[in-house]
Amino acid sequence: MPSLIVPWSIAGILFFALVIIFLNPEKAQIWSSWVTKWFTSANSFFARRTISGKIQGTVNLFSKAFDSESPGIMPYALKVEWVKDIDKEALLQEEGTVVVRLGYHHDELEKALALAMLTFCSKALISVSRPYLSGRLSRSVDLVTTKRMLLRSNARGSLDYFLDKVIKPEIDGDNELCDKCQIMEILDERGLFSRVFLKELHELGRTLYPKTPDGSSVMEADEFVAFLQQIANKAPDEDVELFFKKNRIRVAFILVARPEVIADRGFSPYLRRIEKLQKEKARTVYVHGMADNISYTRKIAEIAEKQGLGTITHRATFRTTVSSGRTIPATCIALALNVPDDDS
Repeated sequence: MPSLIVPWSIAGILFFALVIIFLNPEKAQIWSSWVTKWFTSANSFFARRTISGKIQGTVNLFSKAFDSESPGIMPYALKVEWVKDIDKEALLQEEGTVVVRLGYHHDELEKALALAMLTFCSKALISVSRPYLSGRLSRSVDLVTTKRMLLRSNARGSLDYFLDKVIKPEIDGDNELCDKCQIMEILDERGLFSRVFLKELHELGRTLYPKTPDGSSVMEADEFVAFLQQIANKAPDEDVELFFKKNRIRVAFILVARPEVIADRGFSPYLRRIEKLQKEKARTVYVHGMADNISYTRKIAEIAEKQGLGTITHRATFRTTVSSGRTIPATCIALALNVPDDDS
């Protein structure tokens, strides 16, 4: 009897381990890097395997979470490929995967993680939109997204390397890139970076691809940045433009007021505003609320959908930093309005 129990116990443990690995492939890459770490002193192959496993697991965990904030903006996984002779990072794109080539000289995890993520962003993040954006706007998006990944991953050494050796040299003497990076960071703090800005750039690319870029989309995207910046920096009682109505990007915001205002006026003013935006052919309305009015925000979007004004395409709840520096809960609901698709 004991001889039968041991094999079945081992089989059960192995089966359980396989299930865990199957359900957590990104974490399994990190776990495998811990195992191979013990062999690094004996063989450089295992050293590189440790580094690539840690990079792939860390980046793929982030990319999956980041894409969930606005499905489609970063739909790829990372795979690291080591090569002997290469002057700089190169890219190959396979189905569902971006292959980042690293040279053997990138044998330090802190440096390799930062460079791999930055290179990955340039191919995996809003890839269809790249031809229709300015170079500085694309670069600012990559830099801020990489910084966010390193922060979320608690990769302090990689973050320090990235700030000192990558971001600082690039923004020194390039005021436009510096300004754009600062704006991207503000949008990220307010919860608008991935959920609104990158979502709309992704839709812009899907609309235009594979047309030849004519420059007009570059100007429109830059103007959209300025529009979102005003909303992100808006003081509580300040009036700013809430409808961006251009040829390709036509989006609006509904900022839900404090609960006492809703108690006095109800939901009708918001629903009338959505009806007006529908007539003016806004394509998407972002219904945005914070703290105590989150439940009202959800209710307004749901009533608008029931009334046939639009369809809720995405709901997001997150933490946002307000002008006072406090971090509070917020929600942003994307409502695709039922209007004719008219490019005129």
